[in-house]
Amino acid sequence: MKIQHEIKLWATNNILGRFLLLAAVPICVIGYFSFLTRNYQIDDALIYLRYFRNFHDGLGLVYNLGERFNGLTSPLFTYVSMSASFPFRDLQIPMIIISSVFFALAAIIGGNIFSNSKWEAVFSAVVIGLFGYFYSTFGMETPLFLMLIALSLYLYKADSEYFIIALALLIITRSEGAFLAVILAADYLIKNRRLPDAKILAFSLVILLFPFVVNYFYYGELLPASASAKIGQGKSGLWNECCGFLNSGYVLINTFFSNSYISIFFFLISSAYGFYVCSKDRIAIVIVIFLVSLLCFYVGLNLPSYHWYYAPFFYLLLIFACRGIWRLSAILLAKGVLDFRALAFFPLCALTIFSLTKVVSFNEKGGLEEYVTIGRWIEKNTAPDASVAMVEIGTVGWYSKRNIIDILGLVNKYNADYISKGDLYGWLYHYQPDYILRHDPAWKLEESARILEQSGAYVPVRQLNYPNFVLLRKSNKYTDTEIANYFLKVSKEIEATKAFH
Repeated sequence: MKIQHEIKLWATNNILGRFLLLAAVPICVIGYFSFLTRNYQIDDALIYLRYFRNFHDGLGLVYNLGERFNGLTSPLFTYVSMSASFPFRDLQIPMIIISSVFFALAAIIGGNIFSNSKWEAVFSAVVIGLFGYFYSTFGMETPLFLMLIALSLYLYKADSEYFIIALALLIITRSEGAFLAVILAADYLIKNRRLPDAKILAFSLVILLFPFVVNYFYYGELLPASASAKIGQGKSGLWNECCGFLNSGYVLINTFFSNSYISIFFFLISSAYGFYVCSKDRIAIVIVIFLVSLLCFYVGLNLPSYHWYYAPFFYLLLIFACRGIWRLSAILLAKGVLDFRALAFFPLCALTIFSLTKVVSFNEKGGLEEYVTIGRWIEKNTAPDASVAMVEIGTVGWYSKRNIIDILGLVNKYNADYISKGDLYGWLYHYQPDYILRHDPAWKLEESARILEQSGAYVPVRQLNYPNFVLLRKSNKYTDTEIANYFLKVSKEIEATKAFH
């Protein structure tokens, strides 16, 4: 009893102590599931890791040796991750740790945005931490992006002008953060009819400009090429038909709710009710406008439906859902049968944990097995200076340690421009790789590889006999110049045909 009294007294008089006690449960939950996913690897996350590995090896912040091309989507995530990775030999470890820390902060801060009590804040943070989808984004900038969204909203609601600094950091994490910045800036001016503190504005401007300066002096370009490449992919129409982002979202929901329509219905109804409860709060309206703006951006540009793009939607709707669940529980328990503040927390947590662990998967997962195997085979069986072209470069590029030609242009010049025009062949005018990895049967994006194989310019490598994949090796039938000139002619014919129509 004496120890309990001392802990309570310490927590009462110590703000940090209270925070740690209340945050202990979500931190433990997220820490545990982060440990389970410690080997999880997204193909795109390994693009980041390859940049970091080359930097630590003294080769520069590049993907391919000697090529200063900026395929790093998130400047802030790059700076933070690269700095944190110095003490580690295994670069996978700091990436998962960073993701776990930022996600824990996102859960805790997000849980406090609308909560009316400490118990509700803990409950909301735990529910967010239990949602398995977020662990599938580890290794990317997504947890940092979510944390900064929450921090911006929390500081704005608390009338702290430091929300502007949080927004600046948000924008240099992902450019989509600009939507939230514009909305909050407009609301601030409407509400206060004045500009924020000049020093805070100046410091935020420095934060915003810093990545542009670094990019210009190191890569020779102000913006990362990956951003324009993704927009070009949407423009090409090769990934999605009209509103493909919405259709893929439906598939994504089924994936992470394990086709449990009851869970999907419960999630949506809880979110809608939670918004209704919070609708008089300006922040709730800001969130809805932000989500609608973000949705219009993704759908309007027809961007590829990469699963981490959906994170803000799941995250903010979960915050509303938790508010709705807690409010409904308060109504049901408000007649004095139970002490709501203390007792409701435990059954709600138990019910939520049971529900979520039944509909999401926390299985430990490493890189895509087939790509890992192929990447290691290429490393052992090809010359160190060999070049390999493919459409999914992350895992194979990481394990093969070879010069990679990205047909989609995320880490190479020229290719993204061709893809944006729907030209699947023009990249071969600039690159004639030693090897090309294609799927079997070939994807539409690999049409050029199929033509090369049919012409005899490239032949299958029989030693690599892996289901659903074919590795092609350049033959001696045509010179590189002949290949380049042929596909230059094809590209011009495609462009002329489109101009005619």
